[in-house]
Amino acid sequence: MSLSTQILIWTLFFATTVYGHAGFKQAFHSGATTVWQCLFSVWGITATLAWCASALLWIAILSRSTLIAAHTSSALSQVLVAATAMLWFGERVSTAQGIGVVLVVTGVYLVNR
Repeated sequence: MSLSTQILIWTLFFATTVYGHAGFKQAFHSGATTVWQCLFSVWGITATLAWCASALLWIAILSRSTLIAAHTSSALSQVLVAATAMLWFGERVSTAQGIGVVLVVTGVYLVNR
């Protein structure tokens, strides 16, 4: 698999994973008050579909990577979710959370170098 294909698969994996989290959060911001309302809202349905796509992309990633490298790299989705929370929902990141994000990025770097 070419490097550009690998980058595309990882990019789509992160996009679908993060959208799944943000989509469910947006469903509640849009007025859903129960889990069922959330699941069957437009946001919930698209978030579920995104997570399904993410699962398929994860299988593609695992077919070409070691489990430890792939799983550790997937932790970057936590960093992207934090960034999305700040940018999309206006959430604040505490100092401790910021340090945690830096530690995640450092850990991913160390495992994959």
